[in-house]
Amino acid sequence: MISQIKTELLKTPKRRLYLYGAFVVFLLIYSAWLILHKPDIKPGQTVTAPPAKVVNNEPKIAIQPEKVIVYRDKIRVVEKMGLPQPSHREEVQTTAEIPKLKYGGTAAVFLNTSTGQSRTEIKSNKAPWFAFKNDLAVGAGVGVGTEGKTLAGRIRYDIAQVKNLTISPELEVNYSENRVRQVEGKAMIWMEWRK
Repeated sequence: MISQIKTELLKTPKRRLYLYGAFVVFLLIYSAWLILHKPDIKPGQTVTAPPAKVVNNEPKIAIQPEKVIVYRDKIRVVEKMGLPQPSHREEVQTTAEIPKLKYGGTAAVFLNTSTGQSRTEIKSNKAPWFAFKNDLAVGAGVGVGTEGKTLAGRIRYDIAQVKNLTISPELEVNYSENRVRQVEGKAMIWMEWRK
């Protein structure tokens, strides 16, 4: 069987071999990315933030503060933020806006008054119905295509978003070299669904 594969590969033109090789390398890289990639918090999802790993082994001590300031109406606070209800022994100590999430988000620190332990709940906001965007992407690529060796350059600018639909103009220039050198340019408006 292996000798048959070798024979077939030797009959195949080099250009196709490059395409097959590039496709296999792409599949390997994509598979590794799927296995290793840890996604961000999904829009609308609430998660409990884990403790910072860099201080996991640091010892803790019990202290008796003079007073602890908490929100008076913890139920109303968590309902407004869309967070899970605290237990009867927990109080909402502090809240925060988190702008670095895809659509922003909020967080609250719950303090257990009997154990002294606290936990942080983070909630990502859902995609807005309409928003102006200001995202620029510039890229270049090299590869092998049906026309031989290919070079490409691309500029993309996201201008608006309607829920998960992004609208972006894009300019792309391709250069390929086979028997004839060829330069191709494209200007397009993209409408792309993003999760």
